[in-house]
Amino acid sequence: MTISIKILTLNWGGGLPADIEAVTRSVVACFQASLAEAPIEPIRVEPTTNAADPPMTVFQRTATGQVRILLNARGRYWAQYAYQFAHELCHVLANFRPPLQHPWKWIEETLCEVASQFAINCLSRSWQSSPPYPNWSSFAPAFTKYLEEHYSKPEHMLPPGEIFDDWLRSHLDHLKLDALRRADNTIVGRELLPIFKRDADAWRAVRYLNLLDNSQAASVAEYFGCWRQAAPARHHRYIDAVEGRLTCR
Repeated sequence: MTISIKILTLNWGGGLPADIEAVTRSVVACFQASLAEAPIEPIRVEPTTNAADPPMTVFQRTATGQVRILLNARGRYWAQYAYQFAHELCHVLANFRPPLQHPWKWIEETLCEVASQFAINCLSRSWQSSPPYPNWSSFAPAFTKYLEEHYSKPEHMLPPGEIFDDWLRSHLDHLKLDALRRADNTIVGRELLPIFKRDADAWRAVRYLNLLDNSQAASVAEYFGCWRQAAPARHHRYIDAVEGRLTCR
């Protein structure tokens, strides 16, 4: 299934819109399973007003029905474009909806972090043999390096000697108050990534997230119950796997 992506011709710090589109389409190819599950809205990609502004997906569609995705990547840093676009694309796959903040929003934000990590892993392999342009194969190692550097930051690792369940239990209240704790999202995302690396069809389940209003869920079990209720039974095993990893034992 194809997807409509338009890159606005604005100030990308030297990056060419055609090249940026090539990167975004490479990212989309990593999620083909989810695109085969359900159609996706047309996307318009534009630079943030200031490079310091965070990437984001705008809730309000354009007058022509496009989803606006804003990236703060500039120049030819393809790994950064890919990382940011994959995160925002995941919001679209997950049927993003207001409110922007509720106690379980961190789960969607974490899945979007997983999407970024998944895409970088995907492109580090696919660009070795089938990059968007033949001379771009030399960029493939840059994706691996980008993710390794991201993982190596102390704030993106579990404290020495601490197991994930204990860490999550101690951070859960903070995440419920602020879904955009990016370092925490990264740590949780690293725990969930193996689910999607084992079977990329797991992204099909994400196409049913937020179809039912889960913002008023009284517990994490109720949140996942909403997701499970919206999804076909054939995808429940993926939802179960994510829930199992996010349930403190």
